[in-house]
Amino acid sequence: MLENHDTFPVDQFAAISDYQNYLKSLANIWKDYVDVDMFSVGGYYSKKINDDLVVMVINNLFYDPNNIINQLYGGKDAGQMDWIQATAELYYNKTIWVVGHVPLGSFEDGTFFTNRFINITRMYPNIKETFWGHTHHDAFILWNDTGHGYIAPSVVPDGNMNPSVRVYEYDVDTITDYYQYHLNLYDANMGAGQFELSYSAKELYELNDLSYNSWNELYYRLLTNTTLQQYYYYYYYGANDNLSPCDTECMQYYLTDIYLQ
Repeated sequence: MLENHDTFPVDQFAAISDYQNYLKSLANIWKDYVDVDMFSVGGYYSKKINDDLVVMVINNLFYDPNNIINQLYGGKDAGQMDWIQATAELYYNKTIWVVGHVPLGSFEDGTFFTNRFINITRMYPNIKETFWGHTHHDAFILWNDTGHGYIAPSVVPDGNMNPSVRVYEYDVDTITDYYQYHLNLYDANMGAGQFELSYSAKELYELNDLSYNSWNELYYRLLTNTTLQQYYYYYYYGANDNLSPCDTECMQYYLTDIYLQ
């Protein structure tokens, strides 16, 4: 999957020959994992995981407002939005997971992509899970009556983040839990650090499962439960023990980003 630091200059990408030659080089390196022909066109592809599950990997760079080069070339997306909808239609009887870099609702995702993608999920409920990164933080997002997404923190520390790794547990086509790990950066710099389990999503947040309904119910608990709010704040920054206190007013910054309007 491409992210905004994978091209030069940063954030820049367009479906023109120079970048497509770059995609072809990457595709040959990743040929065991990607659809080479599809990836070489626009940096997106789909892969059938099993008889019930298809994963779509998308290229957010087309919609980044910082992507001046693509704007100069007409703001085209190499047919990606049409491909997302066509793939959802093609695999209507299968479960689809979507993997992208920049989360829905973020500035770098652009209003066009967020709105269009959400509309597609309204039409195709077989898009069950979405996975994002980019922010370096640990969070989740909700939209519609069924849409939800996981935002995983990063290995690369950013600001007051600890390096983090997430492991998802799934059964055929359903996420059953995830396990978040972090590395205490202070201990690591002292030569004694190792990744340790931060939490299990089901256990920490007392979720019945990882469905939309469970995450939606958690969101409403977070609005009033100050203990949960502090958990969310603490792990948002990768279990950093040196955070400034965050009161109820402060928490609004984090909670308002969860539900996309």
